[in-house]
Amino acid sequence: MSNPKSPAWYGGGLGAFMLPGANLADNGLFYVDDVNGLDTNTGLSPDNAVQTITYALSLCTNGDNNYIIVLQYGNNAAGEAAWPIPVNIDNVQIIAAQSGSFMPTVNVVSLAAAVFQIAAHNVRLQGFCIRPGGANEGITFAGSHGSLSIFDCLFDMGTYGIHDPAAGVGWGLEIARCWFGGNITTGGIYIQDDPGIVKIHDNIFNLYYDSGQIAIRVENGANGMILDNRFAVHKTDTTGYAIYLEAATHRWMVDGNHAFTGEAVPPVNPYRDLNTSAQGTNHWGLNYMGNTPTYPVVV
Repeated sequence: MSNPKSPAWYGGGLGAFMLPGANLADNGLFYVDDVNGLDTNTGLSPDNAVQTITYALSLCTNGDNNYIIVLQYGNNAAGEAAWPIPVNIDNVQIIAAQSGSFMPTVNVVSLAAAVFQIAAHNVRLQGFCIRPGGANEGITFAGSHGSLSIFDCLFDMGTYGIHDPAAGVGWGLEIARCWFGGNITTGGIYIQDDPGIVKIHDNIFNLYYDSGQIAIRVENGANGMILDNRFAVHKTDTTGYAIYLEAATHRWMVDGNHAFTGEAVPPVNPYRDLNTSAQGTNHWGLNYMGNTPTYPVVV
């Protein structure tokens, strides 16, 4: 009798992560272990894991519902061919094994580059501590990319945690339950391309705003949502903000956000809206500065 829990198709405790249509019987589940794994392994079970995320991606079939489970990962894992790790497979879920703590236990650290570059559709990254090297972002994007999810990750190094640069084609981006802080030098989330349907919600930003950092900065795009985020604004100066919507943004919904200032009367309003688009204004609901309902500064 075959093993009913054959790793090739049994997800065990991964049931909460699986998407409808996942067919693990077709060997769509791969394990990564950079300590005990080898890229000559099949990756089909924890005790036959591959060593690198890049090699696990090469085992996936583009367009299938693939899962990569990262059991453990060291700092700047030597086996990776290049950084950032190129995520160029559609329909792939890259999930870090968790110990149950809020602090992710699987670190992916690059010494001199971004950590992940996503250039695909229907991609999810979940549960990692992401630490880029030097003046780089944790996660960046390239080319056509859409329906992307970044959940439960921690960002505490680099310029930005997540950066969607100009000239990309992005849509359907969701960022939820992530933590941004530590030694990030410029900001948490920076969206430069012209995305549609973005949802940024339930994240925590603990940044040093007196260094001009902006937690959430959006240059372009429509129909986005920034909901129920928390910001620890230590000392907001004239260049550091919690939410900053630039001139080309339109029809963004901003509601339920809290900026905790630590000061009875902070130097500036942490919410900024520069909208001049003829395609419609942004829509601000009930947001707080400290314990005071606050409307943004509209320039």
